[in-house]
Amino acid sequence: MKLTAVFFSLLFLCASAAAQAVPDYSGEWVLDAERSDFGGTSLVMRTMKVTQSATDFRVDRVETFRNAAGKEQVLPYSSSLRFGQVTKVTIPGQPTPFEVGIRRDNSAGLDRLIIVAMIGLRTVSEEYWSLFSDGKELFITEVAPEARVRRNLYFYRKGGSPKLITPPIGGTWVLDTARSTRPAGKKMYRSMQMQIVFNWQRFAFRQDVVFDPAGPAEFKSPLTVDIPLGGKVEQIEGGERRLSVGLPGDKVYFNVIDTAPPDTYESTTFELESGGNVLKLSRGVIGGKPFEVLYFTRKK
Repeated sequence: MKLTAVFFSLLFLCASAAAQAVPDYSGEWVLDAERSDFGGTSLVMRTMKVTQSATDFRVDRVETFRNAAGKEQVLPYSSSLRFGQVTKVTIPGQPTPFEVGIRRDNSAGLDRLIIVAMIGLRTVSEEYWSLFSDGKELFITEVAPEARVRRNLYFYRKGGSPKLITPPIGGTWVLDTARSTRPAGKKMYRSMQMQIVFNWQRFAFRQDVVFDPAGPAEFKSPLTVDIPLGGKVEQIEGGERRLSVGLPGDKVYFNVIDTAPPDTYESTTFELESGGNVLKLSRGVIGGKPFEVLYFTRKK
């Protein structure tokens, strides 16, 4: 929702006692660049030092951007805000100071900070700060309504380390034909090797398959898939192909929905067993039982 000057009038309704209850964001923070979504902007890295009291909220930032020439440029700047007040903040490269307000939002079960910057009645930027993982991680959503830009940024405390994506299914895997099962009437693959890349930005795999000589080749080998973690939509003859990735924690779901006849609703699940040395791949109809279960061993 686009905020207007009404936001600033609401700031003055926040009592000092409410500001004292704000979670403590103090400390030094480092951007988890791999996990974050920069929204197509040229941001490369950011570090922040937050100094917070019951009445004040200061942020010292050092940002690294990639300029039009492709070179990295470092931009340090600071903002000193006060809860319940409007503060003028000057940003390097911006000729007009911003009027910035900060308040706590604990509606609908949320507990976050909202920082809004305006020029007159124009909302220039909105920031939504929230802590998680017992205060060890910080998530900031930044929205620039006029530029139609949205960035989702993850930070970890200085001295810590970026959070790794789980389960760690990345690597090279070799099919265990003796343990695997296929649908009735389908011959077992003669062999298959699968390479997986799995991180916060993309999910990709390549399957190199040798089919049983007595049976037909069921698909073209190698089979390759490479999609952003947020999924993508491809145009196919007669409709669309929607590819998505789900991360319920201990498994990875890869779903394919084709809207062109004959409609396809296929789901593939990847999960680790035996301490991460065995990969179980289950393929079937979305919401149904798997019709193919393949086991792989991790290639050393």
